[in-house]
Amino acid sequence: MADAFQVALSTLAEVGATGSVFEILQQASDASVDLLSADSVGVLLADVSGDLRYATSTDPTAAEIERLQITLGEGPCIDAYALASVLAIPDLCDASDRYARFAPAAAATGIRAMLTLPLRHESGAIGALNLMWRTPGQRSDAEQATVRLFADLATAYVVNRRAVDRSTTLAAQLQEALETRVLIEQAKGRIGERLGIGPEAAFELLRRHVRSRNLNLHEFAEEVAAGRAMVSPPD
Repeated sequence: MADAFQVALSTLAEVGATGSVFEILQQASDASVDLLSADSVGVLLADVSGDLRYATSTDPTAAEIERLQITLGEGPCIDAYALASVLAIPDLCDASDRYARFAPAAAATGIRAMLTLPLRHESGAIGALNLMWRTPGQRSDAEQATVRLFADLATAYVVNRRAVDRSTTLAAQLQEALETRVLIEQAKGRIGERLGIGPEAAFELLRRHVRSRNLNLHEFAEEVAAGRAMVSPPD
């Protein structure tokens, strides 16, 4: 398992450096199959509101089981996420007391055992990684520790990617706001020169023109600044 773990870490590092959140989670799912000889793996990830959503899976059965938990509002991923703790189900046929609706429905797909790990971040979790087997059984402490470490590393890459994406989005928004401000000033100058009015009056005409015609301020200001459009003179 040591060699497989090193390969999984290396591949995860490569994907984590440049990949999307989806690509990171898909790699984590695929690697988990190899690490613990799982038959299926699925991931649920929390959205900005904290609600779990289907993220990815290794096969249709895993996708069905992950979505089933969301639909029913119960299952190991729901609890692993809420409690930020590992949950093991050696046999789904014995789990009806805890998951009255989920356990029999999941077992009907052919899955019998599960090991569910929270994607832990700080004091909570951002989702859950769910490993599944078609035969009942308990994973050893060493196996659980290995995949738990791998899940923690995958989570770190996901958190970092989200931070980078937010930073990139914010930078783009700030750049667009700056460009819009420059275009507005240029448009105000052209309107004022054309109509013989001051900057405040020119901006009011520009704003009124855009609102009355449901236009994009940035795009119309660019047209005015380039001399391809003009507002109507004041009444």
